[in-house]
Amino acid sequence: MSLPQKGLRKITIDGNIYEWTIRHRSTSGILYHKKKLIAAIQIKTDSDRGKLIVDFGVSPPNSWRNPHKTAVEPKTIEAAITTAIKKGWDPMKKGTFELNFPIQFIPDPNAGTEHSKYDIRWDGIKK
Repeated sequence: MSLPQKGLRKITIDGNIYEWTIRHRSTSGILYHKKKLIAAIQIKTDSDRGKLIVDFGVSPPNSWRNPHKTAVEPKTIEAAITTAIKKGWDPMKKGTFELNFPIQFIPDPNAGTEHSKYDIRWDGIKK
């Protein structure tokens, strides 16, 4: 199963082109206000390919419950891809590979005191 083509970004690593996107829908079983910041990545090819799902361990930056300035940059995606390959992900092998790849949480300096200034981790939430 490939990713929807609309809104895909491209990155080249070691001569291979990968397509990636940040998932805009909540993960199954997670309430809207408890969404995770997740990227979906695949290699650009016409043959069978695997999908990499990267959980960054934070809520989306626009979360009303915990607004922050954390961003996913191309260098973050590159680091996630190389880490996944080192851990055994084969981009040309069909199937889904999941990777937990925590990124630095940057609190929103403009958020009021009613918002948490700390990262919300999801370890205790049942899926």
